[in-house]
Amino acid sequence: MELIREFGRIGRNDAPIAGGKGASLGEMTQAGIPVPPGYVILADTFERFIEETHLNVEIDAILATVSHEEMHTVEHASEMIQGLILQAAMPEDIKIEVMAAFKKLDTEFVAVRSSATAEDGATAAWAGQLDTYLNTTEATVLEKVQECWASLFTPRAIFYRFEKGLDTQKISVAVVVQKMVNSDAAGIAFSVHPVTEDRNQLIIEAGFGLGEAVVSGQITPDSYVITKEPREIIDKNLADQERGLFRKEGGGNEWRDTPKGTDQVLSDEQILALSETVIGIEKHYGFPCDIEWAMEGSDIYITQSRPITTLSEDFNSAAPTEIHTDRFPDPSLYTKFGRWVAPTIEMELWLDWSRSPEAAVLGVTSDPNPGVLSFDGHYFVRTDGAYARITDKVRSEFEAGSTTYADSILAIANELSEECVHRAGEAGSHDSIEQFEKDYNLMRRLRFPWWSCFSIGAAADGMIGEYAKAHNLAADDIGAALPQFPSSVTRDQDALTDFRKELEEKKLPFDMDAIQQQDAGLASRLAEYQQNTEYLGTHHFWGDSRSMPAFMEALSKAEPSHEATASDPYPELSHVLAAAGRGAQVRLECAQSCARLAYAWRSFLTRLAQGVGLSYEEVIFLSFSEIRELATTGSIPASDLKERVKKVGIYKDENDNLTILSGEKLDACLQVFLSEEQHEGVTEVTGSSANRGKAQGIAVVVLTPQDAKKVEQGMILFAPETTPDFIPAMGKAAAFVTDLGGITSHAAIVSREMKKPCIIGTKIGTQVFKDGDLVEVDADAGIVRILKSFTEQEVVLSKVFSREKPLFYFQLWNDSDRLGFKDFYAHELAHAVFVVPAGHGKGAVWYDAKDWEELSAIRKRTLAEDPTLMVRLKERLDMHWPALMPYLSEEKTIESGEDLEDYYEHLVRWWSGMSAAFEIPDDPDAPQEAKDLILSYRAVSEKYTEQMSKLMTGFWKQRFPDLAELAPYVTPDEAVALARAGDESILARIKDRAEGCVMIDENVYPLRDLESELARHGLVFEELASESVTETQGATAYKGKASGIVRKVSTFADMNAFQKGEILVTEMTNPDYVAIMKIAGAVVTDEGGMTCHAAIASRELKVPCIVGTKNATQVLKDGDMVEVDADTGTVRIIA
Repeated sequence: MELIREFGRIGRNDAPIAGGKGASLGEMTQAGIPVPPGYVILADTFERFIEETHLNVEIDAILATVSHEEMHTVEHASEMIQGLILQAAMPEDIKIEVMAAFKKLDTEFVAVRSSATAEDGATAAWAGQLDTYLNTTEATVLEKVQECWASLFTPRAIFYRFEKGLDTQKISVAVVVQKMVNSDAAGIAFSVHPVTEDRNQLIIEAGFGLGEAVVSGQITPDSYVITKEPREIIDKNLADQERGLFRKEGGGNEWRDTPKGTDQVLSDEQILALSETVIGIEKHYGFPCDIEWAMEGSDIYITQSRPITTLSEDFNSAAPTEIHTDRFPDPSLYTKFGRWVAPTIEMELWLDWSRSPEAAVLGVTSDPNPGVLSFDGHYFVRTDGAYARITDKVRSEFEAGSTTYADSILAIANELSEECVHRAGEAGSHDSIEQFEKDYNLMRRLRFPWWSCFSIGAAADGMIGEYAKAHNLAADDIGAALPQFPSSVTRDQDALTDFRKELEEKKLPFDMDAIQQQDAGLASRLAEYQQNTEYLGTHHFWGDSRSMPAFMEALSKAEPSHEATASDPYPELSHVLAAAGRGAQVRLECAQSCARLAYAWRSFLTRLAQGVGLSYEEVIFLSFSEIRELATTGSIPASDLKERVKKVGIYKDENDNLTILSGEKLDACLQVFLSEEQHEGVTEVTGSSANRGKAQGIAVVVLTPQDAKKVEQGMILFAPETTPDFIPAMGKAAAFVTDLGGITSHAAIVSREMKKPCIIGTKIGTQVFKDGDLVEVDADAGIVRILKSFTEQEVVLSKVFSREKPLFYFQLWNDSDRLGFKDFYAHELAHAVFVVPAGHGKGAVWYDAKDWEELSAIRKRTLAEDPTLMVRLKERLDMHWPALMPYLSEEKTIESGEDLEDYYEHLVRWWSGMSAAFEIPDDPDAPQEAKDLILSYRAVSEKYTEQMSKLMTGFWKQRFPDLAELAPYVTPDEAVALARAGDESILARIKDRAEGCVMIDENVYPLRDLESELARHGLVFEELASESVTETQGATAYKGKASGIVRKVSTFADMNAFQKGEILVTEMTNPDYVAIMKIAGAVVTDEGGMTCHAAIASRELKVPCIVGTKNATQVLKDGDMVEVDADTGTVRIIA
């Protein structure tokens, strides 16, 4: 067991073993900052000490008696614990190692400092809570180490532990032993002025003698304020220092008079020299620092550095409220390059793209900062910057018949991409902030050739366009001759195709469970390939990985990639087309290799986030330096994080300082930089044709990988530009329209492969068109136009079902309906909305009214014309019921994510048959044999309907007991994924639905977004007349007449108030309602037909019943006196 470690072997990531102080001193030592030498007695040594002396149990028991609001309990606990620690004998081997390390320092005096392992967070600073002993000698060092251990339990430290809510955390203590500087002057420095919070100001405080006098506030020090740019002293406040704390002969400290009085403690030259060191430390850490320093002779040493903990909540998001040209980049110097919405950690990678070592190798002069600006994904580059210069150089070589410069760019890109892939595949090397920094810098270096590939494409597009014009050709015809080269995307496409063919040859379904049962070897190969390519679908640090269901879906649709053509129809352009084709392929490789390496770090970043209560989706909106601070201190360094997740801007100022904007400040910036982009009233845009053809469909704007989920079959995809992770969405879309790109762009290449219309380079397509617009894409003419805006068209949804059910149940309803209607009626369900209110309220299912009518007609026609329908339905129902019964009868329980996945798969398939058949008994023209058959299945299933859902929610509550209250808002896929991997990002999504949720066309949103999401999808709920209505009509389920008081029952809890003879009014009954149906005067429902539960039960109970009124629960109120005439199907309010 390692007991001691020297500063030189300690880094910022070692706070768990060296404490905050120790980790900081080690980090600065490694960074070359002047730190007096020393070592750390690790926290594990203290833990071993209390274990071997059997103090650990006693300490925990004593702390359990503390109520920190009652100070006497704190003081009593402190006295007892400190006494135990100080009286215990230090193990001999620990003594020996401490003394041996002391001798290696070759010094008479040392400082012995406590270093807590939960030290120095942004809102919880342990500084001053634990003890420090200066000028300690060899004779007393062991005693002082033990006193440092005991200082973890001083009254103030115990109170601090409880007051900051750290009492449940494991807190230990390391001890720093450091060569003592016999300082002539010492003090503290803040790299950001803690009072004015001016980023450009730092402040130094200085006193004569040892710094302890300044730190403890026993003297009033000099203070000097220095600006960083320009570097100058702008204020001095000289104190009258009559005494100072100095080292005493033989050890210890003593106060001495200082004859200097009001003299300046540090000279101006020394102040500026110390300022350089302070600024260097801040740049190294990437956040404002509170620094302790000491000066012996002319040498300055740093004895401590930690985050400043007193800055206001708004500091991290501080930026000018107003935009001034002297404080913000001049918009006239920049050109908009494009738009890719991405998190902060990704956007930051692009800021220094032209400053990589590889740029210098190719003779590229880097852009001065700000070189790149990114505001809410809108990227701006200098008009005369590196991008334009590289494009011009590539173009000039193309014109001379050469591709040498382009080849050099591509070679560098390939080399760095391969290095990223290699690093991503190194097991066990993605678990420290130091290694993350190395990989992050590798990804940063790759941005130079990656961005330069855009220059190759731009140069090629320019030459192709001119050639096409000169020869009276269409540019997209020339683009069709672009050579295609194998890439990770095409290799994946071909691998999936091979798997698909193998499955088809072996007559195996695209179902992993079935494959596992019939060919375990193939299942193993599929699982291994899926795991190795799981990163596909992610991009820019976010996006969902390719899960097994997504993998199987992609596999089922896989087609081989197109082979490169050997023809050369344009020999004058052959070198240009070859370079452009390679550039397009290499650009994809850059994107995929970076996605793969970023994905390798997802677990590490998720753990960092979880440690402070964040999600992965939140932590990636921190900058790199903020993530480093989080890893070092365990504190969240950005108070505006929630605003950033909504919208963030980032750039580096002329001094290379990172500026991050959010909220109103970012909106102000966007107003300045996008002031000319006004598109109100625009209904048509033009671009270049990348692949000809025409298509009409609903527009969907995709700005992020998450947005790609919105794309449904036949939609028109609008994007700034497409990337490999768009391919599944592109497969569904009828056409593509991009803001950027030429005929060598990803969208252009894929559109030609998929043979879909594509218009590129519209510049403003994503801003003019909105989700839900009905649009026409005329790629023959390069025009996109709005046929009808989404605000002008609405789909009316009718409510078809209401129950107190969780999202589990409604997801099952959705999946089984879609599968059943597709398999048995070849019908794609148009729109489906499922509402799950908070607090176990009654949820509802809403379907497109016209689509539901159409489906009914299809069902009726298929039943009449297809003699195989009933046979196929029976086969489906019989096939999966045996697999369900062990679960439903409780012979088998759901113990794991795999069990849940198996259960849910069979449940969906069984219900898909039942969904397709459910309405058949209500069809008056259906054969009686068919009605009886389906009713028999319904009778059996009704016994287990509640159990089907409870099994899923029960698994969640058993597996995640602390999250039981979230059970109503979880999908089966999420439960499976969390049970397997514990992905914090999924949990964050679920928690966001704790006040209810809504699933609209298979996407789940918080219930608070219901109105906006319905509007975005062009959907409205059907409004049934209820005001001033005194009568409603339905279908007779059981004849008879009754009068009575209305009692509406919406939830199980409502049943408790039901009285004999009252008229039961509800959306629909279920077996739980039978008890009150027996005593009801009559039953009236919104939903149902002749074979619904209410109809069947009322006939058995001989209670008058009217079903399918649609609006009874809205027209009738509790207390209304009504007459129910079930002979005619009428309900009237009579009083």
